[in-house]
Amino acid sequence: SLYVANAANYDDDQALWKTADGLSWQPITTTGLMTAYLTAMSVFSDHLYVAAGDFSAGAVIWRSNGLTWETVITGGFGITQNTSIENLGIFDNQLYAITRRQIWRSANGVDWTQVVSDGLGNPPHSLSGAKLITFNDNAFLFTGSLGQDNNKVYRSANGSEWDLITFE
Repeated sequence: SLYVANAANYDDDQALWKTADGLSWQPITTTGLMTAYLTAMSVFSDHLYVAAGDFSAGAVIWRSNGLTWETVITGGFGITQNTSIENLGIFDNQLYAITRRQIWRSANGVDWTQVVSDGLGNPPHSLSGAKLITFNDNAFLFTGSLGQDNNKVYRSANGSEWDLITFE
């Protein structure tokens, strides 16, 4: 199946859709997913993970096995200031969730460990717009958004220690 999400869903429109053939679409009507501000999706260990922002109670992550949905994270990992999960990525058989200041990872999608707490030493919201990809047995983290001066690229061999890449 293919899933498509509306990134910003402020007017109570359907937020998440599913198709088996690319022609016929069905809304996912699980409570919370219907009108959430969906920010990221990733497939990990035979589950689809969907992250959503919540500006009052902290970000949320749901997962589905294709039949049922369950909530795996609420309240921004216990920090309500974690209002958005910028990206869900996979590296070294672990699922990574990146907030605006922190990086969390999980080997099973349920139990999470914080691996970065300070936004990699950059200004507030330094991980805004972050994207994690894997290349040549390393994780690469691209940060920043258009018009910001914190656009950076980091590389990690273990997911815990990150080196800033400089371009000369």
